[in-house]
Amino acid sequence: MRRSFDLKSKQPCGAVRRLVLRLKGSGHLLLLAVLCLGVLAAAGRLNMAEAVNTEGGSEGETRPTRTLAAFAGQIPENGSAKETPADEPSLPTPRELTVVYADGEAVCAYKSSSEAVEALERLEGAYLSDGTESVRFRQEVVLAHAPVDDGLLRGAEKKLAGALTVETVETVVVEKTIPYLTQEIVDSQLYEDEGYVVTPGREGRERVENLVRYENGVASEIEALSHTRQEPVTEIVVVGSRVHHSAGNYIWPVEDGWLSSPFGTRYGSIGSSDHQGVDIANERGTPIMAADGGVVFFAESYHGYGLLVKIQHENGDVTYYAHCSEILVKEGDVVDQGQVIARIGTTGVASGNHCHFELHPGGGAAADPMDYLPDCPYPWLD
Repeated sequence: MRRSFDLKSKQPCGAVRRLVLRLKGSGHLLLLAVLCLGVLAAAGRLNMAEAVNTEGGSEGETRPTRTLAAFAGQIPENGSAKETPADEPSLPTPRELTVVYADGEAVCAYKSSSEAVEALERLEGAYLSDGTESVRFRQEVVLAHAPVDDGLLRGAEKKLAGALTVETVETVVVEKTIPYLTQEIVDSQLYEDEGYVVTPGREGRERVENLVRYENGVASEIEALSHTRQEPVTEIVVVGSRVHHSAGNYIWPVEDGWLSSPFGTRYGSIGSSDHQGVDIANERGTPIMAADGGVVFFAESYHGYGLLVKIQHENGDVTYYAHCSEILVKEGDVVDQGQVIARIGTTGVASGNHCHFELHPGGGAAADPMDYLPDCPYPWLD
């Protein structure tokens, strides 16, 4: 690929640089050459052109241009100038300018070769970027000193941009990540907010490298250089499906009532002297609620407890509801906090209608429920 610029130094090189080098030193010889060529042009023997090819053509190569006779009028054989009739318009006076040719056609002119070179550099520079690897004109560009009228000077930059196509080449690299998928394995023994990762996921990578050719900043050709792809790794996780029923705290199991017996040692009462819970008295049939959600693992009559319901909660605690007149759940049922599970009665060893409530932290020995429940809402039974 031919290059007109050294992209690092931003100094003219390649095509534009050759223009500069080949135009240098022509000043003194040019005047004599123009005089000689003028005589030959008057005789119709030679077209005037001093050409420099931006693509490496020889210095002696010529391009068609106007002859001196075209601007100065015809010169008769006797050497005297032909008079111009009064009704004919006079032709513009030619002067020595630097003419820019594109594929042999005159495009525009500048007052000096340096102005012409700078204009070409500006046109190339308008399409350069940090990634540009080479730049050139699509057309064969030639600069030539020639006597022409000032018409080619007007709008030179616009004419130059309209006649020339700047071709740049750039290597474009596109990289992107490929998201990984997630595969879930359901474990019914785990709660829905529990789980663990079996295989960590990993994003994939894709890299595409293309050689792109632009014409005046617009991509005209794309050549694939390389394409690499690293596939993502699917993440595998285990998730639970078991629904939470425990709230993690406790409520009193009876909405209204009276506190008739506290936890601990008691005297003169029917039943155990080492009281393992608290008694909440109310009328027979009053609903008894689960103090927290969990699984019913006992629901039948048991010795002095009478009709008894036991619930195991998610944290391992166990609660008892005794002396029921009626049990409304069965073993294996999953209950929510506040759900009605039984009704107050006097089954087993009991002196009156009440709910005997016990709490066994971690399923071990009974503890005072008052230490785990909110403030007692009941008055003491007189």
